[in-house]
Amino acid sequence: MKLENLDPLKDEAGLTEPKQIFAKDCRLIKQADTFIVYLSDDISVGGSQEILIARYLKKPVIGYAPFGGKFNGCRKEMLGTVIENYQDPFVFSTCDVVCGTLEEVADTLQRASGLHSRGLVIIDEALAE
Repeated sequence: MKLENLDPLKDEAGLTEPKQIFAKDCRLIKQADTFIVYLSDDISVGGSQEILIARYLKKPVIGYAPFGGKFNGCRKEMLGTVIENYQDPFVFSTCDVVCGTLEEVADTLQRASGLHSRGLVIIDEALAE
């Protein structure tokens, strides 16, 4: 299997307008077979939007949310209740697979041909609950 990183930050020469950058990101996501997003503790709003663009384009989404970080496996207080082993609902609902380690990401990529995105149907399903 050949892997190619289509990193939107790799080459931004000549892109000065927000619409140009957005269009480039959309084209890269469309070109990809699988979309991997690094959900670091300081992820930008762009990363979360790219997840939804990938779902719109029906690309499988692998989220790399390091275990123990703010999205996966941390201890979090919400509305006066302490949640152990917290899993962010937006990360775990919008990613097809969430990996806590790079090894898990590599293992998931090995079987990426078995990953399928259900697109944005997840939103309709959530509204029906």
